[in-house]
Amino acid sequence: MTNDTNFNKNVIASVVASVIVIIFINPLINLTWKSVSWFSTYCYKGLNDAIYSNAALGQRDWVAVLVFNSNMGILLGIFTGFTLMFLFRRDKIRKIADNSAFQLWFKIGYALLYVLTVVSTLVMLSFVRADLQLNASFQQRLAVLAPAVSDIELRQLRASWALMKSRQDYEAIIAKMDGTAKTHGIVLPKLLIK
Repeated sequence: MTNDTNFNKNVIASVVASVIVIIFINPLINLTWKSVSWFSTYCYKGLNDAIYSNAALGQRDWVAVLVFNSNMGILLGIFTGFTLMFLFRRDKIRKIADNSAFQLWFKIGYALLYVLTVVSTLVMLSFVRADLQLNASFQQRLAVLAPAVSDIELRQLRASWALMKSRQDYEAIIAKMDGTAKTHGIVLPKLLIK
């Protein structure tokens, strides 16, 4: 009977952790995106350029992204729930203090694996979200410009987007769109991501 109670507590804690992760995943992804963007701007330029180069591929199926985000959030929540239950049970903490060095190193390795899983999941989710937001914003602004500019200008903007390799290329495209909008007296929608 004790095992059933512990199992039920584990399942409930995992479900609660999953819901919490899903509720807080969007702000966490935004924070991760800002961190990745800052890191790649000031520490490693190649990472930043890879984001914009990937966005140049154009829009992809957003439903797949939504399903992927949900599944990753649920998996991360379950993993978080089991980890927190493991770490915060008093009898487990006492056993850690009494265990051999091997078991201690195993638990340290598990904690490192958990941190690595969380960080890599957040980075992956922020990349997917950035790609989606960059493309959606570009298409929205292009649609607003379309009635006022020639077909050649639209094709040039699309070609510039398809050839984009870095944040500087992205900023040049956005500046050109802003300049064109100002020339024609058009107010463009705000960028979904900066």
